[in-house]
Amino acid sequence: MSTQQFILVGPPGSGVRAQAAALAERWHIPHVSMGKLVREAIANASAIGVEAAQILALVTDPNQKVTALDFAATQAWIDQSPLDQYQTVHFATHGMVDNERPQFSGLVLSRFDANRQPLEDFYLSLNEIFNLNLNAKLVVLSACETGMGDNVRGEGIIGMARGFMYAGAERIVSSLWKVSDPATAELMTQFYTAMLNEGATPAQALQEAQRAMWQAGKLPYYWAAFTLQGEWR
Repeated sequence: MSTQQFILVGPPGSGVRAQAAALAERWHIPHVSMGKLVREAIANASAIGVEAAQILALVTDPNQKVTALDFAATQAWIDQSPLDQYQTVHFATHGMVDNERPQFSGLVLSRFDANRQPLEDFYLSLNEIFNLNLNAKLVVLSACETGMGDNVRGEGIIGMARGFMYAGAERIVSSLWKVSDPATAELMTQFYTAMLNEGATPAQALQEAQRAMWQAGKLPYYWAAFTLQGEWR
């Protein structure tokens, strides 16, 4: 199995307004909610590039990472990529959670291709997540509320984290509430520094990153949202 770091970043900074509008149309989101959706998409996109750059800088060997940035972060790219060859899969994007209709939960990808042409499929839905073929030791979902889902009696929480685990991931790092993008970039940089430079396990690295932010005076809101599920060793 490959030890490459796979970083998926999307949507790109440009076009997020059209992207949010397309999502609203697909999900029949009321017009009154559109402004909030657009603001969240724009704010999230502005911080994605910072987070990606900081993480990629820690993986110094170019042969040990594959990136799909901005307009390359498409559904077609995911469908054509051998995801089962990567030990670490990192999504830095906009997450959408619908607890009443969990099948509509998922991760937003690029709405446009490299030629800036609109794409029909720009959303990695929960059903598609369940059908991915992974062999990853770690999947990081660096987006809002990716650890949430519908609590089904007899089944537990059905959401993105469950989907990625079903698809073959050993561990999932996900968030429990809407996170601050600059704080998330800082946390993820600390997290990967501990793992890649210091040899910490994912559980140890997350603990160290959160402790560092706490010791720096950051309130728990900025770092406590992220949790690790699955294999803790």
